[in-house]
Amino acid sequence: MTSNSKTYSEHTQFRFPRHNTHKIQSDLLSRKEAAAYLGVTPETLAVWHCTKRYPLPVIKIGRLCKYRVSDLDAFITQRTVSTN
Repeated sequence: MTSNSKTYSEHTQFRFPRHNTHKIQSDLLSRKEAAAYLGVTPETLAVWHCTKRYPLPVIKIGRLCKYRVSDLDAFITQRTVSTN
């Protein structure tokens, strides 16, 4: 056997790609991503959701909370204070 030859198992072994080259783009952000977008902590978003302090829509997928970018933008717009 030469140094360049491979065994049968090495030839037939399936290997997953190291990096996913096809990323799915979604307008849904995780709680951590949404918190970074708003400049608060993920814990703050969790408290807001639990206490219903702000009417920020949350999409529940299983146990995960997801946020739409458009809802976050609307939330920011509603809280913009004029300088009059």
